[in-house]
Amino acid sequence: KLDRAHPVRNLSIPHRLSLGVKRARALIRKLQPSVVFAKGGYVSLPVALAARKEGVPVVIHESDCTMGLANRIIARHADLVLTAFPETAKKYNGICVGIPLREAFLREGQARPAENGRKNLLIMGGSLGASALNGLVFSIASKLTKRYDVVHLTGKGKSNPSINVPHYRQIEFSSHVADLIRLSDVVLSRAGATTLFELAALSKPSVLVPLAGKATRGDQIVNARSFERRGYAVVLEESHMTESTLISVLNKAEQLSPKPLRPSSNSEIADLIAGRANPTLWAKQERR
Repeated sequence: KLDRAHPVRNLSIPHRLSLGVKRARALIRKLQPSVVFAKGGYVSLPVALAARKEGVPVVIHESDCTMGLANRIIARHADLVLTAFPETAKKYNGICVGIPLREAFLREGQARPAENGRKNLLIMGGSLGASALNGLVFSIASKLTKRYDVVHLTGKGKSNPSINVPHYRQIEFSSHVADLIRLSDVVLSRAGATTLFELAALSKPSVLVPLAGKATRGDQIVNARSFERRGYAVVLEESHMTESTLISVLNKAEQLSPKPLRPSSNSEIADLIAGRANPTLWAKQERR
């Protein structure tokens, strides 16, 4: 993986990539796939390059608005480029298919009726939590609950048991995120691509605090701005996040009325992939 924080460690990548392509070619000769589908990331690069050398068609999908390095390299040789964002499809001559979502995110639903004038606020910092976001919420939990019933997904090991505020509930991890989103009136979240499409599928207005810093290529910032332009969210960059700015953008987000954004189905994307398969290799697989 490209190490942006420690560039010297990247000097070994060319040798390791060459070895990876060699091993992948041997595996492709053994498996004889009729098509290779890659989602990006450094693991996919040697496999996709090996597939092209072996004459196997390659289809890629990019989840973020800005294409990652591995997919940018693969896109030069790919037979088909699928994207989640229309901006990316236009730039790379691809097809925008969104992000396939679990069935739980495709069922429409209403927010839970407000109690005592409070609305329902869901706060998500990602699976690992977000220390800056969590810290600010912890410090103003009593103020947030004057307006909201708050459910705070803190991330595993990131909760703060010392906070005991009525109408404020901490959960480290939940396997029912779709239900939590469906019951909310507004969501405060990071801006990972899948999360954005989950929120949009359930037409939930959101405040997005994109991940930034040296450890990221800035993809969440571009993702968030794209959804903001389309009227799904209000963006608050972490460097500008304070008690007053957070409350202000939450108020703005409540005024949004986003329409449900329906992604392409898994079957539609599968048909696009199958349509680029090598007919000869496909026939061999069918005979098996």
